[in-house]
Amino acid sequence: MSTPFIPPKLGNIEAPREEPFYFGPEGGESFAWLHPATGGKARDLGVVLCNPLGYDLMSAHRSYRYIATRLAAEGHAALRFEYPSTGDSAAYVDDPDRVAAWLGSIKDACGALKAATGISQVILFGLRSGGTLAAAAAASGIEGVVGYAGWSPFSSGGLMLREYRALASLNAHGDGNPSSLSRADGGLHIAGFGFNAQTVKDIEAIALTKLQRAPAARCLLMLRDDLPADARLEKHWTALGCEVRSIVVPGYGTMMRDAFESQLPLSAVETLVDWTKTFPATALASGAELADFPRQCLMRADDASPNPVLEQPVWFGQSEHLSGVVSRPTSGALRKTAMLFPTVGANHRIGSNRLHVELGRELAAMGYLCLRMDIDGTGDSGTVCERERFWEYKSDTYEDLLQGSRWLREQPGIENCVLWGICSGAYMAYHAAQADAAVTGAMLFNLQLFRWREDEAAENLARNRAKSFGFYRNEAMKLATWKRLLAGGINVSVILVGLNARIQKRLRARAALMWSQWLARGEAPARQVHRLSQRGCRVSFVCTPEDIGLHEIKSHLGANAVHVTRLPGVEYVEVGADTGADHTFTSLASQRWVKAWTCTQMQKHFP
Repeated sequence: MSTPFIPPKLGNIEAPREEPFYFGPEGGESFAWLHPATGGKARDLGVVLCNPLGYDLMSAHRSYRYIATRLAAEGHAALRFEYPSTGDSAAYVDDPDRVAAWLGSIKDACGALKAATGISQVILFGLRSGGTLAAAAAASGIEGVVGYAGWSPFSSGGLMLREYRALASLNAHGDGNPSSLSRADGGLHIAGFGFNAQTVKDIEAIALTKLQRAPAARCLLMLRDDLPADARLEKHWTALGCEVRSIVVPGYGTMMRDAFESQLPLSAVETLVDWTKTFPATALASGAELADFPRQCLMRADDASPNPVLEQPVWFGQSEHLSGVVSRPTSGALRKTAMLFPTVGANHRIGSNRLHVELGRELAAMGYLCLRMDIDGTGDSGTVCERERFWEYKSDTYEDLLQGSRWLREQPGIENCVLWGICSGAYMAYHAAQADAAVTGAMLFNLQLFRWREDEAAENLARNRAKSFGFYRNEAMKLATWKRLLAGGINVSVILVGLNARIQKRLRARAALMWSQWLARGEAPARQVHRLSQRGCRVSFVCTPEDIGLHEIKSHLGANAVHVTRLPGVEYVEVGADTGADHTFTSLASQRWVKAWTCTQMQKHFP
């Protein structure tokens, strides 16, 4: 309802709506989506899509959903799922034997797809690390697997970790965030995702060029069009007696941008679909049946969540087009205040990496009902289409949050709601709080904008390419910065254009602030915050040092929001620089800080 979509070039896809469920062993359940084959087209061949690890999935999630939908439309039931200790699935990062659990979940996913649909033949598909895990699992032997398709899989776990480390180091260098990528236990924490020491060791042990058995009798290797082809897998698997087809497909680079810029790889998807049609498969008369699979899951306790939490996927909204997962306490009294987590940018509901999941479960263990949701056009809400840039900042996108808040308040015992958001999630939460009198709190992390104007789109693009004034002031004091500048490693023109756009906006904002002080009906942010305070809604502006959103708060509310922090219930909080916090809190220390601060705030102000 909130997103004006640009339809895909291939037109609309007619396929049944996907259905969520859980499968797998107790304590290690995987969260999954079944895409049933279109009625009348169902064939005895399904596809299990194996996720890439870490940040890659944030970019590829929408493409995975599109691939599954496209396959279902052609008669191939498809299953998307999340490995244990990732996404919305059960278990925790520091549990032992993570790689074994991931490989086991791939085998269980094949069994779940066959049991739910009646098919007997399965193709495994995976992108990058997902393709690596799928190949390793299939080579160990999975009944019914007749084909394997990998899009640029890593040939070894060592190469996988090497790329992850390189990308994380590059990102840390570019952001001026030198926080360590290593964990105290010898593991890694890369772009917000953690691997314990054993997981790192077990990933490094994977070597697809040393497999004694090919993943399947027939394999499709989809090669990137932006890198030289690596023929090692094709040569090795062919020597094992496998029929291997290698083909260069376009779209990898545009698909793997940040989620808000990611584009659907339409041509590459058709290559995969055409290949699946070459498998002999009879028609099936029966459709999908999920009656034997649970629609909710008991998340066991751990050190952070001392009480078990019950989680359940839900559809809600006026047309039940919005998707979310609710975390419910299983012991103690249910508190009257619920928590709503909207998406961060175009990422799906696992939020800033897995921060929303972990925080929601911790709060549920404390007695709070929590809903993490996908706004329309994100994750599993709405339809899978190309979208406009900055669509999450449109004037009515926050209305999706109103429907989430309404759903929470319809649950027995819930009276009001607190909204919690990062970046564009904070923007939507800010506007939803103004529109919903039942919202009693808004925790706004690194808010970027107070209002959106179409005529400022180009300016926003420019200023978002530059960092805060404080960042450049501090960097100018470092010798390494000047060495990079002299070596041509810094694009000065982009920085100057961005800072100029920021200065112009700040001047306009200060003029508006002065004008609103004379007009009681003024709609400047200071007035809006004042009305929230009068209504009894607690507002917290939580900022990372030197974040690019600091100029917005300074422009409209004064330095450290000084013009509004004197109001009851309004506060400005700066995250400690020692946490290595970036814009979306990807460092382990900053995630721990955010979770501890949020839990303390909830207990203190919303008991």
